[in-house]
Amino acid sequence: SMLALDEAWVMMLARHACGSHVVQALFDSMTVAPAEKFKLMGKYKGKFVDLAMDKYGSRLLEAVYSVVDRAHKQSIATELADGE
Repeated sequence: SMLALDEAWVMMLARHACGSHVVQALFDSMTVAPAEKFKLMGKYKGKFVDLAMDKYGSRLLEAVYSVVDRAHKQSIATELADGE
């Protein structure tokens, strides 16, 4: 399970040409529960700026942002703004 991976592995996947598609598919999936998506998103907390600046990570960040609720969107936006 992706949730069993540590933060270093999920970041490596997010920055990988093929790995980012795998993670993005989880966020795009209608069969993955929102709670599981939020848990996975939590592994990227504090690393959204790094994702935004990466070729593949930025695409994943976009996918994450499109599926989370307003509170999580605000959290991501705040982290990105503070990271400038």
